[in-house]
Amino acid sequence: MAGSYELARQHLESAMAAAKAENIDPERFSKALLSELLQQLRQHRSAADIRSEVAFELENLEGDQDFPFMRP
Repeated sequence: MAGSYELARQHLESAMAAAKAENIDPERFSKALLSELLQQLRQHRSAADIRSEVAFELENLEGDQDFPFMRP
């Protein structure tokens, strides 16, 4: 059984392949996906909470940094 992140990754790969087959620009499609995901989150979380989550993800895009709560 796939976990939530693995399942999301699988669906994203499938959606990106479907967009490519329809000659949809990957950047434009990614933006559309992001918009739809944010609308989905809005059904369950406050806008402030979503902003905080997105800000955290943006601050850690590089992926090679330790999080502030982690030991070096």
